[in-house]
Amino acid sequence: LAKMMKANKMVEGDFALTNDPFIILDTVKTKLENQLALINLNTSKYELLTDFQEPVTLFDYHHFIPNEQSHLFTWSYVNEKTDYREYKLLKVSEVENNPSVKLIENPLHLVWEQESVIFDSTHQVYILITDYELIVVDSTFSKVLRKKSILEYGNKDDIGYFQHIHQSENGQWIIVTYSEGVFIFRYEDFQLLLTEKIEYACFAEFSNQDKYLLIGTWNKGYVVENNLTK
Repeated sequence: LAKMMKANKMVEGDFALTNDPFIILDTVKTKLENQLALINLNTSKYELLTDFQEPVTLFDYHHFIPNEQSHLFTWSYVNEKTDYREYKLLKVSEVENNPSVKLIENPLHLVWEQESVIFDSTHQVYILITDYELIVVDSTFSKVLRKKSILEYGNKDDIGYFQHIHQSENGQWIIVTYSEGVFIFRYEDFQLLLTEKIEYACFAEFSNQDKYLLIGTWNKGYVVENNLTK
């Protein structure tokens, strides 16, 4: 059911682009709670994709999964019994034709940072940061397969706070950005391959074909040749 969009229905936060530049996935404020919606920016019409009634609902966008043609979100809400925020994952598929939403439960009761979840379609696992731990969880999100404490490489003041996580195109490396530097781990065994102290770091990713590292701080940007392939 399509409805007309009003300006005050939009909720501040990340949104997902689709193949149509005028259609996005974003959060809409409804009488019940915040809901995920498919929004047509040309017509101001939207289609609700969820109908959650849990209080203080939030949606955080992670990334597009090319192999599945789906978008990965975190859905979180406040548990009225415990007063703690709980986290689950959502995959939105078939956006252009017949949108479908798959809810992925969180029986491990993991809590993760904003923008800190990746779905690795090569290995069919989820990679995430929770507190100062790098964790790999199986495709059903019910079993931790591997984890590594970032605090092995310094204290919280030295490392800073979490900013970003990204995986190389070949699936072999994971780069994690904290506000005081970046860490590159080998996926296979979480061996630390490189760490670099970079003040005010906020972003680091591998370029297409993993040829370069793209690193950003609050006032500078760097393009560095990726020597891990040598």
